[in-house]
Amino acid sequence: MHNPETGMETLAVVPVSKVQAMQRTGRAGRTMEGKCYRLYTLKHFEKQMPNTTVPEILRTNLTSTVLTLLNLGIKNVMKFDFIESPERQNLLFALKQLFLLRAIDKDAGLTDLGKEMNKFPLEPSYSKVLLASHFYK
Repeated sequence: MHNPETGMETLAVVPVSKVQAMQRTGRAGRTMEGKCYRLYTLKHFEKQMPNTTVPEILRTNLTSTVLTLLNLGIKNVMKFDFIESPERQNLLFALKQLFLLRAIDKDAGLTDLGKEMNKFPLEPSYSKVLLASHFYK
């Protein structure tokens, strides 16, 4: 999960949702006969497990997503019509990170460096490292 206050990703152990549990059951016998063993009780499944999973856009770093949207010509990502709208602070964090990486200018316009960074299937900080590496032989 991404914590915008610290700017860090954390690998948190979170309970599986009922939807995810049912999906895993379906996969157990998809290509051949199979079984799905659950390490929790029916009571736990019915009473304590969340019904659905929190959408990924609400729990991940949006820096790469925002860079892609800007590269696609979306001028104001704060007003973009997401299916599930991320929290405002997460979008602001992404814009701040992109500015600090010099991928965008003060008006949130994509820089030439930002366009090059977007070509890599990586988090923008890693693509910047790759692009800068040729200066350090």
